[in-house]
Amino acid sequence: MSTNFDTRLNGERLTVASVKELKRAAGADAVTNTELTVPLGLSRQTISDRFASGDMKLSEFVAAALYLKRKPSELMALAEESSVKSSASALADGGAR
Repeated sequence: MSTNFDTRLNGERLTVASVKELKRAAGADAVTNTELTVPLGLSRQTISDRFASGDMKLSEFVAAALYLKRKPSELMALAEESSVKSSASALADGGAR
């Protein structure tokens, strides 16, 4: 049972980290949430909420990544790397983050 919980928890961490990488890419390209409304078909407030919560539909994530001319898989790989580093850091500190 703890394996399922751990898998779900790690999946949620990767999701949040992936959305964070997407937001970082948008910021690096100086693309505003308002500019993302058309390709995503969402309001500016909804996009802002998605970034703040760290959770969005996969179709939204892919559409935003492609609009930014980024490969969704590369953003997720960066997120996975940062998530692994964060977990390793937490273990070294003696606790979970």
